[in-house]
Amino acid sequence: MEHFKPVLISSSWFSSLPEYLQNELLGKVRLKHFKAGQQLHAKGEDGVGFYGICEGRLRVTTIGVDGSEMLLALLGPGTWFCLLYTSPSPRDATLSR
Repeated sequence: MEHFKPVLISSSWFSSLPEYLQNELLGKVRLKHFKAGQQLHAKGEDGVGFYGICEGRLRVTTIGVDGSEMLLALLGPGTWFCLLYTSPSPRDATLSR
């Protein structure tokens, strides 16, 4: 974890948090490694989680009306994001490395 700490604290969002909260969040970090193409979350799945990207890229995609994959975002190191679904509607995006 210490190896990735500089990356995780590099975002303006994270660095703007009070130090006690930064330490609290970093104390709860659990590293997960994903291979290229492996999904973190698939379209339609329920999901809850708070994530920070340490290395590599995370693709956020959906399927367009013509059936082709559409890239919505490409997230990189230092990016934090949350999966929090509170409605019963289907999820519209897939997240994969």
